[in-house]
Amino acid sequence: MTDFAINPLFYDPDWKRLPEPDVAGDFQLAEVSRRNEWIVKLKFQQDGNAHTGTGFYLNIPEAAFNVIVTAGHNLISGEKSESKGLKVLKPSKESAEKEEEEEISKIFISKSYKDNPTSDNAINDYGVILTKKAEGVNTAKGFGFSLKLGHEQLKGRPLEVSGYRVGSVAGKPIVSSGNCVRSRPGQIEYKVETEPGLSGSPVYLPFKGHEVAVAIHHGKKRYAIGTQIDERVLCDILHFAGVGYKGKSLKVEHKDAHKLGMYLRFSEHREFGKVRLGSDGLDTTFDIFPGYSPASSGGCQESLYIFRFNHPKDWPERRKDEKWVLWDVACHTVALKKHVQEFCFVKIVKKNKRPDSTFNVVLPITAEVLLELRMQANEITEEDIELGIRETSEISFEKHAKNMPIKKNPIKGKTDQFKDFRFE
Repeated sequence: MTDFAINPLFYDPDWKRLPEPDVAGDFQLAEVSRRNEWIVKLKFQQDGNAHTGTGFYLNIPEAAFNVIVTAGHNLISGEKSESKGLKVLKPSKESAEKEEEEEISKIFISKSYKDNPTSDNAINDYGVILTKKAEGVNTAKGFGFSLKLGHEQLKGRPLEVSGYRVGSVAGKPIVSSGNCVRSRPGQIEYKVETEPGLSGSPVYLPFKGHEVAVAIHHGKKRYAIGTQIDERVLCDILHFAGVGYKGKSLKVEHKDAHKLGMYLRFSEHREFGKVRLGSDGLDTTFDIFPGYSPASSGGCQESLYIFRFNHPKDWPERRKDEKWVLWDVACHTVALKKHVQEFCFVKIVKKNKRPDSTFNVVLPITAEVLLELRMQANEITEEDIELGIRETSEISFEKHAKNMPIKKNPIKGKTDQFKDFRFE
C-alpha cells in the first residue's frame, strides 16, 4: 500500500457517490480560429439537385482516419437514394476564396435512418464520413466529446452552432448562439437562429474549458433541433471508425500472476467487483471505448475510456440499469452505476506502442495526481480453491508511475498487487 491519501473532498459523507469536480463553464484560452478548421463544407446531389451541407471533425486520437460527423439527410434522400458526388471541401492553400477537396475513404449512415430517412425518424438523422489524414500526420483534429454530457439535462445551457449557409466559402463558417430550451433522450432543441446549409453543423458548448460537441444540427420546427451525441450515436461513430473493444474481459498479465488467471468480475449478488481466479464462471465482459476526448486544441491529446458492463442472461431485472463501471478510489472498490460519473473515465496507458501491449488502468484525479488500478489474489489459498472459493476483494488504487515494476512484499514474501492488464 502507499502512504498517498485521498483528500476527503473527493467523496461524499455518505460514501455512496463520488463528487463531481468543478467543470469550466467558459472557453479558456481557446483558439477560436481553429474551429473554422474543424467545420467542413459539404456539396452533393440528391434527386438531380445540387445541395450544400455541413460536417465537423470529431477529435478521436485513436482513429486511423479523420472522422467527420454530419446529418444523415446530407448523405441520403427521403427517397432512400444515397447522395451523389459528395465532396468534403476545405480552403485552398492558394487562395482563401478557393476550395479544395478532401479524399473520402468511407461513408456511414445510421442504419435506422437509412431504412427510414424521414423527419419522423429525426432522432437517428446522423452519419459519418472518414477521410484520409495528410501524409505524415498521425494526430486527430476536431471538437471534443463527452458521454457524460449525453446523459445530462442540457435545458438552459448556452449553445453555439457553426456551419455553412448556401453560397458561403469553405473555411468561413457562420456562428449562432442561444440556449437549449428542451432536452429529451436522443434530441435537444435550442433557440438558435439557423438556415439552410447548416444541417450537419456541430452544436457545442464549453466543457472543461474547450469546445465539446453535444449534438448534430438537422433542422428546425418551432426551435432548432439536433440529434444528441449520446451513448447510441457515439458508439456508432466509434465502431465505424474502428475504435474501442467489444465483449472483452479484464485480465491481469504478469509472469507471477496466479496460473489460473486473474480477472475482474461482477456478480448479481454483490454490490462491488471482485478479483476472480480462472475464466470458468466469470460471466463478466465489457465494451470499452472512448467516452471523453478534449478538442484538438484543448491540451492533453488522449481520450479517456469508459467500461460498459454486458449483463449476463441471468442478471436480475432490478439491476438492469447498472452498467457503467465506477472506479472508486476512495473506497478501493469498483462498482456498477446507472449513470455516468466523472470517476467512470480512465486512461488506458500502454507500456509500448505494440498493438498487443499490456496496459495500466489509470484514473486522472488531477493533472498531477494519477492513480492506477491494482489487483491481487494472495488471500485465496489452494485449500480455498479446492473448496470452490475463487474470489477475493483484493482491489486497490495506488500512485501511477509508468513502467515502474511491482515489488515483493518483504513481510509476506509475496508479490504486491499487479497493475498490468490486457483484454481477453
